[in-house]
Amino acid sequence: MNAQINQKNAARINTIIHASLSHISHRNAFIAWIARRS
Repeated sequence: MNAQINQKNAARINTIIHASLSHISHRNAFIAWIARRS
């Protein structure tokens, strides 16, 4: 049961990390786009 809980937590953490990483790359692309326009 403990291992199952740890696995579930690890999956949730991986999802959060992946989401924040893609958010950061989207934001960086947006900033670069603004920098090119100005």
